[in-house]
Amino acid sequence: MRSTATVQGFIDQISGSASQIASQNDLYASVMMAQAILESAYGTSMLGSVPNYNLFGIKGSYNGQSVLKQTMEDDGKGNLYPVNAYFRKYPSYHQSLEDYARVIKGGPSWNPNYYAGAWKSNTASYLDATKALTGTYATDTSYSVKLNNLIKTYNLTQFDTPGSGNNAGSSADVYYTVKKGDTLWRIATRHSVSVAALKSMNNLKSDTIYVNQKLIVKKGTVVAPPTSGGINPGNSNTGGGSSAPAKTYKVSAGDTLWRISNKFGVSVANLKSWNGLKSDVIHVGQVLKVSSSTNGNVSTPKPGNNSSQASYYTVKKGDTLWSLASKNKTSVAKIKSLNKLSSNTIYVGQKLRVK
Repeated sequence: MRSTATVQGFIDQISGSASQIASQNDLYASVMMAQAILESAYGTSMLGSVPNYNLFGIKGSYNGQSVLKQTMEDDGKGNLYPVNAYFRKYPSYHQSLEDYARVIKGGPSWNPNYYAGAWKSNTASYLDATKALTGTYATDTSYSVKLNNLIKTYNLTQFDTPGSGNNAGSSADVYYTVKKGDTLWRIATRHSVSVAALKSMNNLKSDTIYVNQKLIVKKGTVVAPPTSGGINPGNSNTGGGSSAPAKTYKVSAGDTLWRISNKFGVSVANLKSWNGLKSDVIHVGQVLKVSSSTNGNVSTPKPGNNSSQASYYTVKKGDTLWSLASKNKTSVAKIKSLNKLSSNTIYVGQKLRVK
């Protein structure tokens, strides 16, 4: 039987990376993590444990690194026989999760949209995604049931971010659902783009499309900070523009990069970058930088314009309204109301009232 504590420990290890990677790739972190738990026996399998970190049993090599393992193959008649095969060996779980995302987003060479049914933009919930992976990613007819049970048991939806995986500071991609009689040429004409652009945006290798397929017809664009009017987003310090030293934190028992990133309102990627970490492994007593040394993040406004209780935050790369709301113990709706935002789009350097 699985130990809840052991499974929870594995979840703590991968949740930060899974949430970040899923958000960037229009995927569900909950589904990704459930698959990792199921496929690797929560990181205890030979492939899924140190030093291989292969959570999904992906064959081949990664940056020239692989591990030889005996596996069972089907002879096409339902008979299994043992063969030796090479499987990818990763430097950490983060790279394994990134590789998985590339597989789900890129599909096999003969159909880049093979797993499109599991993308957030093509689904109403994680239930649609697990259903789409059954019979495609896995032949097990009860695959979705197993994944759904894991997601519910361990409340994995808490790691799913709102929206369809677009980064903060970007407008959403525009999609079109293919109807009977549509061709790439007709769709391109209707949306004032070229057939070549459509194929490029959707990684299509041919002109073949199918009914109910979702196609990107316009890519989201980066929102540039305003150059005049309102608050100057470049002035994020309250001390007259002088640099502030990086804040540090001493790792305690039970800490993970994901927990520390949530505590200080930063991303796991930033923590790793600031501290030169190559993997998600940290140890008790280790001192980590939890902010950059360039500027402060949360500032209190000068008297006169707002209530003395108001607090402001300067948006950094990787921030979303959801992450800001979580950090400041408020809601996305409240932040949007305080700042008169009509959408979830925010940009780097923008000053937002969070209280």
